[in-house]
Amino acid sequence: MGIYWAKLLPYVFYFMGTIMFFVSLARPAYGILFLIPILPLQTVLNAMQKLPAGKDFVDIMLIACILGWMARSMKKGAFVERNALNLPIVLLIFYTFFSLFYYI
Repeated sequence: MGIYWAKLLPYVFYFMGTIMFFVSLARPAYGILFLIPILPLQTVLNAMQKLPAGKDFVDIMLIACILGWMARSMKKGAFVERNALNLPIVLLIFYTFFSLFYYI
């Protein structure tokens, strides 16, 4: 019984991820809450690589969350809402970008 669920789980997460992609465009927090339990499950993410765009599943979900976050904040009048997490997020973005080119 357990082996059957292990083979089925990547398909379930992939299907739920396609739904959560569109939900994340309206409510970015739901997309992040969907991704948090999946990130430690590397065997599931590795099994999803055989599905279309499965190897980019996490990236696509994060992009949907960022687009939803920007769309919600633009509705309120500001491109980025002011809060305490803006500086750490910007620093993380720059760190990961420069990590692509330089070994830090």
